[in-house]
Amino acid sequence: VGSFLDDTWTFDGTTWSQQKTSVAPPARAASSMAFDKRINKLVMFGGFDGKVTEAGYLQDTWLWDGATSTWTQAKMKSSPPRASGPSLFTDPHSGEAIMFGGYDRFQKLPAFSATWRWTGKAWQKLHPTTSPYPRGWGIAVLDPVRKNVVITGGNGDTIRTDNTWTWDSTNWTQQFPATQIQALVSAGAAFDMDSQLVIVFGGFAGKTTNQTWSWNGTNWVQLTPARSPSVRDGPGMDYDPK
Repeated sequence: VGSFLDDTWTFDGTTWSQQKTSVAPPARAASSMAFDKRINKLVMFGGFDGKVTEAGYLQDTWLWDGATSTWTQAKMKSSPPRASGPSLFTDPHSGEAIMFGGYDRFQKLPAFSATWRWTGKAWQKLHPTTSPYPRGWGIAVLDPVRKNVVITGGNGDTIRTDNTWTWDSTNWTQQFPATQIQALVSAGAAFDMDSQLVIVFGGFAGKTTNQTWSWNGTNWVQLTPARSPSVRDGPGMDYDPK
């Protein structure tokens, strides 16, 4: 394509449709979104707009209302720091949008490890007893069966990210699976309700891959499907209940 995009599309299970909105977030890559069940809207934060400057890393928050097909920018007095590749997910108990980590190459410590909660009007920094090691572009997936969120991989700058953590709405806990997924950056991930597994695909780990992995709540397992998409990083994945 050769440029960053600001178009919005919706999928009904069969067809993709472009939504013509009067207001939309500026063009970007590496932002993240999660659904907030309390306000019935998608919450999007941050990203990178292509400018190789500190200002190129974004810190704006936008809300998508599927009922009216509209974007609204959230106006706040303060915000989490600029970040690309933050991990946003729906909290397993409260249904709130939660954000972890992110990356800004212009900071002294470019990878972040803070956890934030969207209150419906602003971001509130949380203070869990323990936190995953800093990272951006990690995998963060809600597991509705086990009532937690699993996170692994990502770019931690000089900090290793080949480790697995879970969020239980209050605290982060490091897990020690017998098999640890490699430190994938920008992989696609989603929870598959049929198999009741977290499924991870693609990403970059020294080279772009098309590997498929599953998380069963205690261990990572590399799968060997008969057919697989081609190698890629930065894919988006989600589960369609229909």
